[in-house]
Amino acid sequence: MRRDRDRNFSDCARVAEQTQWRPMGWRQCLQGVLVALILSSISAIARPVDAAPDAPASERILHFDDRPLQLEVIVGFGTTVGISGLALDYSLRDMVALGVGAGLGIHGPLWEAHARFRPVLGHLGSQSDLLSALTVETAFSQGMYADFPDLIGGIVCEGDASDVEDHCFHANNVPRLTSFAQLELGWELRFPSGFGLRLSGGAASALHMATPRCTNAAMQTVPCGGPEPERTIVVLTSAFGYAF
Repeated sequence: MRRDRDRNFSDCARVAEQTQWRPMGWRQCLQGVLVALILSSISAIARPVDAAPDAPASERILHFDDRPLQLEVIVGFGTTVGISGLALDYSLRDMVALGVGAGLGIHGPLWEAHARFRPVLGHLGSQSDLLSALTVETAFSQGMYADFPDLIGGIVCEGDASDVEDHCFHANNVPRLTSFAQLELGWELRFPSGFGLRLSGGAASALHMATPRCTNAAMQTVPCGGPEPERTIVVLTSAFGYAF
């Protein structure tokens, strides 16, 4: 500080000698240096301080809607896209995402529309860049549905499964177009790179089911004779995605 002050005095002296200032010039020079120092100090205090690149994660603000568009690969049981499929969603805000998807189930293709809510948001650990959220997802899906194949019974039972009178007979429900309402509770993780992981579970309930139609092993129409397909099924979902 003292060195800077001496340098400022030397500059003022040199200017005064070159311009043949009167003593009043010294005071003007000193006043100018003082004003410059005051203005520089005020500017430094008023300037907003940005978080440094190596600042703690708590000082870096990350959001799901920083990369709002996300493509997911979904695998599971009873999911909105069946056994496996793709879904595309858009985060309107951190706490809300809307999307659509399509996939393949046991009985054929199906499509869905969903809304995902994130009522609880945070980071995974106090010093982590990983975004995490508790998720509540509601969805409407539609596709071909019937009861699930009785694979175990067909193997264990010794008899003619195509004979209505045989004790091994099992009628096959013909898949019909069915609409489902779905509710899932889960957890979502988003890495700084944009990759994401989501796990959830819940239930899907049929909104409308067509009158069952059954066939035997020879694909002949027969009386169903058994209970209707389950209207409510358990859902287990795992999803891997990338956000843009």
